[in-house]
Amino acid sequence: MKKLFGILLVATMLLSISCTENSRVKNFGGTGDITLQPDTKLVLVTWKDDNLWILTEAMPVDYNPKSYKLFEKSSWGMIEGTYNIYESRSTPIEVPKKDSVPTIDYERLLNK
Repeated sequence: MKKLFGILLVATMLLSISCTENSRVKNFGGTGDITLQPDTKLVLVTWKDDNLWILTEAMPVDYNPKSYKLFEKSSWGMIEGTYNIYESRSTPIEVPKKDSVPTIDYERLLNK
């Protein structure tokens, strides 16, 4: 019994250190986190074998960064992986209000 436990323990350790995060999340379940480069917006995420492909684009000025959850819904509901994907800004951007119109003091201009 101790031998069996030892073999299972070693096999589990080898599997956990030999897998990349992508293959671990996809094949064995679990959670992984991805933070996109600042000022990039997520467009699409897809798997190709054990590789995760992420399509991004430049973040518009008036866009608020979001967080996404990419998860697997397996047919048996047993080993399901999840990726949390986070967008961010490098510096906060102040967006002018759309209804703010500059005002001109005509009286002051005419009195000069």
